[in-house]
Amino acid sequence: MPVELRARNSSFYDFKLKTMCIALWALDHPDYALETPTDELCILSGRDVVAGGTWIGINRSGNVAVLTNIREDHKHFQLSRGELASSFLLNNSTTVEEYVGALTAKSPQYAGFNLLLLSPSSASKNEALKLDVALVTNHGGGGHLSHRQLTQHEHVCGGLSNAVDGSDNWPKVADGTHILRDLISTDFSAMSHAEQDASLVNHLLRTLSEEHVDPIHAREDLRKTIRVPPLYVRSVPTLLGSTAQAKPIEAATQLNLWYATRLTTIILIRRDGEVLFLERDIYKLPASGENHVPPVNMSNDQTWIEGDNASDHDRAFRFRIQS
Repeated sequence: MPVELRARNSSFYDFKLKTMCIALWALDHPDYALETPTDELCILSGRDVVAGGTWIGINRSGNVAVLTNIREDHKHFQLSRGELASSFLLNNSTTVEEYVGALTAKSPQYAGFNLLLLSPSSASKNEALKLDVALVTNHGGGGHLSHRQLTQHEHVCGGLSNAVDGSDNWPKVADGTHILRDLISTDFSAMSHAEQDASLVNHLLRTLSEEHVDPIHAREDLRKTIRVPPLYVRSVPTLLGSTAQAKPIEAATQLNLWYATRLTTIILIRRDGEVLFLERDIYKLPASGENHVPPVNMSNDQTWIEGDNASDHDRAFRFRIQS
């Protein structure tokens, strides 16, 4: 039962605004071997270089946090949503129940967010790993914090993007969970352990590279595409939302406001506590930094290879969860 957590982070390239994300997971399906742990690491995650915090990560104890922003017009809040995920990961001994209890009791104000939290409840050699899971949300900027358990259906295979919890699934979430459900029903038993790893990861990377065939003209269109191709805000001003549209678009272009998928993250967790964490660069601004030059596709949808022949734009780590 590897837990598959796949996240795609799309953002403006000055990191001032991040609005479109998707995370898909499967918590109940057959084992795939993961070997050769790496040296000890405390936390594996992305990091917001402006506000701090992270949108997805895992620590040595196996705690996992996945954060998505709720799509809404921009409002300023003193606290960063990213610190919700990072603070959970920084304490190896914190369980989901303990963290959620302390957080919702204070109920501080944040911009709109959805936060998926997971912590292992067992990881001994003689007992299969189990996960405690909760979804925390404020249903929009400044809202009261609440939490719930995943449904049985969501526990098997679920998805999360930038919608308010309880609203209709966005098309890209429905598409992603459909693809993931088919993938986890595949029989990999005839493959070697290395072949299983490579096949699973590359299937997941292809899923996260899905782009909708229709062009993107407005922010609403981002609901359809899992991976977002480079979009220049000058060409698609409605990406900024109704509040930001009133500002001169020239100000946005001066900030290098290209919008695209920056990177993809895959986390696989086996029942025996073995973890594979993979982060892949997708689009990056060219070294010239010229506003009119679009971001470059760094991966070109290439096959994932581990070891000496690995791509410079892939970062893979293996370790065993500490019980």
